Amino acid sequence: MQGEVEATIRDLPKNIEAEQIVLGSILLEPTAMIAELLPRLRPEMFYRRQHRVIARTILELAREGKEPDVILVANRIDERGENEKAGGRMYLNELLDRVTTTASAQHYLEIVEEDGLRRSLIEAGGRISELGWEESRGAAALLDQAQGLLSGLFGLSGDSGTVLMSDIADKALAELEETIDHGFAGVTSGFRGLDRALRGIRDGRTYIIGGRPANGKSELMVNMAYRQLGEVHIGTGKKALPGVVSLEMTSLQLMQRLIAYELRANPEETPQGSTKVSWKERVRAATLSSLRRGSIAINDKPFRTVEDVVRVAYDMVLRQGVTILYVDYIQLLSAVVAKDESREREVSAVSSRLTKLAKDLSIPIVFVAQLNRQVEARQEHLPRLGDLRESGALEQNADVVLGLVDPGQYDPSKAGNPLEVRILKNRHGPNGIVKLHWDKPAHRLDDVTFDEEPGGVLQGAARAVRNIFGENEG
Repeated sequence: MQGEVEATIRDLPKNIEAEQIVLGSILLEPTAMIAELLPRLRPEMFYRRQHRVIARTILELAREGKEPDVILVANRIDERGENEKAGGRMYLNELLDRVTTTASAQHYLEIVEEDGLRRSLIEAGGRISELGWEESRGAAALLDQAQGLLSGLFGLSGDSGTVLMSDIADKALAELEETIDHGFAGVTSGFRGLDRALRGIRDGRTYIIGGRPANGKSELMVNMAYRQLGEVHIGTGKKALPGVVSLEMTSLQLMQRLIAYELRANPEETPQGSTKVSWKERVRAATLSSLRRGSIAINDKPFRTVEDVVRVAYDMVLRQGVTILYVDYIQLLSAVVAKDESREREVSAVSSRLTKLAKDLSIPIVFVAQLNRQVEARQEHLPRLGDLRESGALEQNADVVLGLVDPGQYDPSKAGNPLEVRILKNRHGPNGIVKLHWDKPAHRLDDVTFDEEPGGVLQGAARAVRNIFGENEG
């Protein structure tokens, strides 16, 4: 008929060969591909069902600390009874045959990502179009739902995240009982006062150490990491292995601080009464003593984007076995935002990405942050939550915010007073002030006291969980 528009059915965007090369590259060289591809790998970006099953299996193995080579992937698919869905072992070998070199794997991943996003846009567009015909609800409610559909495009995950309370009751109870038995869960902070307040440094949570320049931020970070080295994680029984992404100090400077810590003195200054030879022997002994604790994983490359840190974090966790990550410091990182967006919005994006990273990798992330000059303008020079420089999102996203005060920095008469670690936010426990003795020449912090604010003490938590699910304590 004249004027009638003929409807055409178009194929959905997809590139099967690119999908095969991405998966084949990981199966062929899992060690090299883990840090390069896994931070951006999502099962739902693949068009073929068997590719989604294989991608999900690869991610599952990687998060367990295993290298997802073709044998482990095939075995896990067998265990789950998903051979038919994944195409069988023959198809996994076919994926390997597709790869001649892994050099272009990133390029093919970008193709798969873009096609996946285009398909999601098409699907969301169709659902939004259908909303326009609904007359049972108001336009405002329909608009909210449409915005939700679009927002979902940028946070897609193969796991919906929905769980039943009954499924996590045992885990919640175990963590509470660990806290009651040991005073904390997860891994120790390295300081008794902090453990009493924070109840340990726990997987999936984010912690901020905030302060003005020379207020001890990096000092506390290094001391925590060093004291945690080799300590047992209460829940898993594994030994803690801290990793440090240092954007300010070099790995050599960090190592020299650890030597000073063990020496309990500045190794560069030979004390009176000691010869250079005897002092060098003491420095060597302190160095060996620090190495006996184990090795902290350190990356001191001058990264500038949060995605660089994400890639390093995946590499540290999946390849080196890092169990807690420190980032020094967050305001040195940038994120991809619109050109007209403010710096505050950019720091917010960095904070959100690191918060998500902690949950994805199921490790604690502690990042150092600089406080703004308002601290120095106040008579008492005490930090507040609102002092976090360039972003209110930092305080919103973090589970814990610590603000440091060195009394001697502003009042020479108080030089030598303990460093105050003020707990400005504690989502899971009390606020208060932890005081630490700071031996500055030795770069060493030690416990003094913890003054807890009234309220916020966890009491009877395990009993409460049992009551919810009708279990008795006998």
